[in-house]
Amino acid sequence: MIGPARLALVPQGHGLAIQGLGAQAPVAGLMLGRRVEEVARLLPALFGLCRSVQETALAMALDQPAPDPAALRRDMIRDHLAKFCLHLPRRLGLPVQPLPAGWAEGGAALQQAVPGLAAPVMAAVAQAFAPGEAVSQLPAMVDPFAKTPSENSLASRHAGHPRLRAAQAQGHGPLAHLVARVLDLEALALGQMPSPLRLPDGTALVPCSRGVCALRLRVAGGIVTGFDRATPTDHLLMPGGLLAASLATLPADRAGLAPLLVDILDPCIALQLEGAAHA
Repeated sequence: MIGPARLALVPQGHGLAIQGLGAQAPVAGLMLGRRVEEVARLLPALFGLCRSVQETALAMALDQPAPDPAALRRDMIRDHLAKFCLHLPRRLGLPVQPLPAGWAEGGAALQQAVPGLAAPVMAAVAQAFAPGEAVSQLPAMVDPFAKTPSENSLASRHAGHPRLRAAQAQGHGPLAHLVARVLDLEALALGQMPSPLRLPDGTALVPCSRGVCALRLRVAGGIVTGFDRATPTDHLLMPGGLLAASLATLPADRAGLAPLLVDILDPCIALQLEGAAHA
């Protein structure tokens, strides 16, 4: 999806509903009818912040050798660190922190630094949201192209981890999503990441810093005749998806927390929230 997107928050029941979800950027329309080589140049350019994800997905969807996974791992580490060191501290009024020296190489030093980087953010988020606020109960994604709501997130990737389950004792909400990000960053620092997969139908499933990106192409005579793409942001923002489900349990008089919730759930596009008063 390409942003920004404008959403309106409205009270509904004991929580909040959103209007304006589900509008898809015309990515498929931009790719259909083009030569494969042109699509291979255009798609990573459109989504430059996750270029390594797009390049890996394209190669695997075309049944070509995947690029060196080092770039994908580095981009995921960068995204996680930026969230804990820069973006969330700014949102929470905390001091921003420099990214650790040598972060791109990962290693035990980075793994050991993660708890200290994340602790102030997690403490502030735990204070901001009461237990049971902004929580959701969606099934984990099985079919990436299904139009029914499911969760495609880092929490799905680390489901069952004891630290995540402990955080979920107060609901599958903002703190649990941050714990999942910590777990992902610690694993990446030590070189542990899910391997990209190519399914029998040609769908490429590529891990990214928000969940899993799926891409499926059909090609005839070197021309792209079919293009299916689904990202964590698509699942997050679909009607009834993770953002809608989480806001439904955020009290209407706490709408000022909606921008923080969005930052934690982390769509890859900018969202303009109307009706979110300052906290």
